[in-house]
Amino acid sequence: MTASKIPQECDVTVIGGGPTGSTAANKLASRGYHVVLLDKAVHPRNTVGESLVPHFWRYADEVGVTQDIVDEGFIPKGGGLSFWGNELRRLRFRDFGHQRQPLHVERDIFDDILLRKASAVGAQVFQGVQVTTIDNLEGPVTTVNYKDADGEPGALRTRYMVDASGQAAVVASQLKIRAFDEGLRFSAFWGYYRKSKYLTFDGALHNDEDKFTHPPATLMSTIGDWGWSWHIVLRNSISVGVLVPKARLSELRGKTSEEREDRFKRHVANIPLTGRLLDENDFIPGSLLSIRDYAYKPTTFTAGNCYLAGDAAAFVDPINSIGVVFGMFSGSISAHAISRSLEKPGEAQLNRDLYSTHYGNRVALFRLLALPNGHAHLSREDIDRAKVAINSSSDAELQLMALQATNNLREGVLHEMFDGLGISKRPKIENVDWQALQF
Repeated sequence: MTASKIPQECDVTVIGGGPTGSTAANKLASRGYHVVLLDKAVHPRNTVGESLVPHFWRYADEVGVTQDIVDEGFIPKGGGLSFWGNELRRLRFRDFGHQRQPLHVERDIFDDILLRKASAVGAQVFQGVQVTTIDNLEGPVTTVNYKDADGEPGALRTRYMVDASGQAAVVASQLKIRAFDEGLRFSAFWGYYRKSKYLTFDGALHNDEDKFTHPPATLMSTIGDWGWSWHIVLRNSISVGVLVPKARLSELRGKTSEEREDRFKRHVANIPLTGRLLDENDFIPGSLLSIRDYAYKPTTFTAGNCYLAGDAAAFVDPINSIGVVFGMFSGSISAHAISRSLEKPGEAQLNRDLYSTHYGNRVALFRLLALPNGHAHLSREDIDRAKVAINSSSDAELQLMALQATNNLREGVLHEMFDGLGISKRPKIENVDWQALQF
């Protein structure tokens, strides 16, 4: 998949080979542009975000990987369960018009499928390449400086860029144009267990070996009044994560990896419902990872001829499992904007503005859906931009958003906005009786 030698120039450079970068590279290369994708990782590589909502199928169709994903045989996701406020509530996407199955995926394999397809349609993919600095972002030709897989420095001249470098946020970090989100100052810790009991959409308890015949639900559980957790059943492991605010970070820190793992396992064991599904002896040693202060937002979504996309632009709390879809969405619309700009250079600024507006409105909406404290840290601009995104959403999607927010006790601002927009219908809340479960 990796090409032999990085060229000296191209039409578009994409930094990052996750779903965002692969989508952008795929769509641009398919239109005949010379695309070079540089990724510091070597795929397949480990990353988090295994729960996919069914919206991703739209983008899978666009980039031609649908059959590859079907053939891989990932675990179907039976729906979502939220254990909040001592109530277990459920959500199923087909009740909102989605006929295609959401999935639980191993992200190393899923991302590799996308990257291989980008290469197959003509993008030149180079792995193990670290982008160091960007020169002349405002000029007609930008220079991307890098160190290749052998550590040798090089430079690539490019007309446009997509920064899809994820949490590294290469361009935003260089320009100092991103700020950590004070409304979501959480840190994430996650690790993997070999097996687990799990719950299906109807609230039934199953053993690990049933997961191929009885689709597991994604389970989210509250942790006191300060955080939440996820429990995602994969083919050969269970992904379990906890989200903690800054004030509780010390509870999961440790001087050694063994101490951190012990603290993590103790925390997980005490999580309502989730802890009762797991046996700490099934924890996979060495699998614990973390991100501190992971939520941030940029001051701009473009920088000269560079489009910031996916996590390289903004990241909010992953409570709604929207990360992969949002990444593919931004990869798709950044590719569209760049293609139009290459075809009609006189419209380049218009395309940057349209991208920034459309993408920024969606970021504002998903941030509103994730904020745990209602109006706190919501500006007038945030609310106005979210309203625009709401107005462009279908009735079914609005009801889905409302139920997600209600199930996670984050509905206050959204319902007020619904009232202001004249949307009166409320989704039906479905509680599941969990008291009689025999663990």
